[in-house]
Amino acid sequence: MEISQARFAGGRARPRTIPGGIGGAAYETSPLGFGEEVLARIASTGATEPRVALGLNLDVMTGYAYALVPPGRVLDPAVDFLASGQWDLSAGSYESGAIAFVKLRHFLAALRPELVFYADPGGPPPARPAPFDSTSAKSAAVYRATLTWTVADWASQHGVPCRAVPIGTIKRRGTGRGVARKSDLVPAANALLGLALDPAQAELTGVDRVADAALGLLVGLEEHVREARS
Repeated sequence: MEISQARFAGGRARPRTIPGGIGGAAYETSPLGFGEEVLARIASTGATEPRVALGLNLDVMTGYAYALVPPGRVLDPAVDFLASGQWDLSAGSYESGAIAFVKLRHFLAALRPELVFYADPGGPPPARPAPFDSTSAKSAAVYRATLTWTVADWASQHGVPCRAVPIGTIKRRGTGRGVARKSDLVPAANALLGLALDPAQAELTGVDRVADAALGLLVGLEEHVREARS
């Protein structure tokens, strides 16, 4: 199986093709250039079905994981298509800091998820933040909150369920403990979801955010199905 990989830069997506991973899992830089198989799978599902479920860990290098899962069932990485990777939201040489939110909306518009889960300390999506000023000093927390609001706002506009998955819940699902190191989540995501992330590179490359996103997707879908059945 092959999927298309693209890196979004300067307003253009430059696609190239890479082989899919073990067990139906694939690693991408950005899902903006889909392969024909992915597009066919999305098009073949019903309009009201959760065709694409998306997990996110929002930051400058956003970790993401998305899967095509039939409604009413939890994610099965041995059967379902699953892709994960990182998306670079940083500004280029001639771009303002606010380009991050434009890129994020472009990402969502390209993927068209019907369920969105994001790793979060907990609680509902934040209230609308003040306009982002890239020239002022912004804390990492404010930056991530603005990214979260961008996702929540896009989901609201498109009628897409969007919910936070607490980091503690993600850690407990992956390791059995509510408190765990970032590097512990990478092998957990590999074992549970058939990924091939390198634990040794967790701090250097940010693959721990990919692990968070993938495990958040798993937990989010499990909770979504459980609530639908209750």
